[in-house]
Amino acid sequence: MQDQFWNSNYEPEENVIVEKCRKQCTYFVCSFTFFALGTVFCYILTPIIENIGRNETDRILPFTMWIDLPFSTSPYFEMMFVIQVLSLYGVGICYFCFDNLLCIMNIHTAGQFRILQQRLVKIYQENDISNYYQIDHLQNVYNRFKELVIQHQMLIKYSKDLNHVFTFITLGQVLIFSILICLVGYEIFIADAAPTRRAVFIFYITGTMTQLMMFTYSCNILAEESMNVAEAAYSSSWTSMPINEISKFLKKGLLLIIIRARKPCSLSAGGFFSVSLETYTAVMSTAMSYFTLLRQRSLEVIGV
Repeated sequence: MQDQFWNSNYEPEENVIVEKCRKQCTYFVCSFTFFALGTVFCYILTPIIENIGRNETDRILPFTMWIDLPFSTSPYFEMMFVIQVLSLYGVGICYFCFDNLLCIMNIHTAGQFRILQQRLVKIYQENDISNYYQIDHLQNVYNRFKELVIQHQMLIKYSKDLNHVFTFITLGQVLIFSILICLVGYEIFIADAAPTRRAVFIFYITGTMTQLMMFTYSCNILAEESMNVAEAAYSSSWTSMPINEISKFLKKGLLLIIIRARKPCSLSAGGFFSVSLETYTAVMSTAMSYFTLLRQRSLEVIGV
């Protein structure tokens, strides 16, 4: 990606596409990272606020230690507090780094498919139509077309590599997202928690929903742009070409691109289904169903 996507020589129109991809990545990455680190910060801030006015015998840590040691007394309390904060910070970084990386790769790969579409549309429009009857010009067009075919094959292979690396990570996320949203929503709206604890859950559920939207949107746009290559190939000026051997090969090549592009380059969740924006709506619907069931059960238990 660094060699072929970010540091290539682009035309002004193509630079606009690359810059748009960078802005989208910046928006998603900054949003998700903000809520993830906000959750970490709230976990750290909660015991600091709750320990105000307490003595050394009842101080609390960010996480309860189920070990029979005097962690509430100095210097054990300070040492364990620092260890837990550092561990929490490391967990927070690991929590968002994989999704940020997947989002960046998906969006930039989709941008490369858009650049390929522009090049396919313009390949027969760079010169006057009358030049098509010149054999040398048609040969140059055919040579450029072969380069675009190689680029298309490279993007398809790159998308397969992405799917191979992230398929089971994506499956695990889809399986636990609905449960996480349901349980964290219960902690916010139902459970009797302190305001600082509620802040933790608010940051966490917002970050989880942002995370779900980020990777489903990036997978969806990758599939859409890979399929739009077929429309771009058909939109080129192939109907204006003369009838000769070179144009015959060009038209056959365009037809093969259209046929291949009808199969989207999508990321799957463990090979069970393709991830798209429909996955986002399905997960949110399932989470709301779980939450409604859990809320109704809780109200029955407390006798309301």
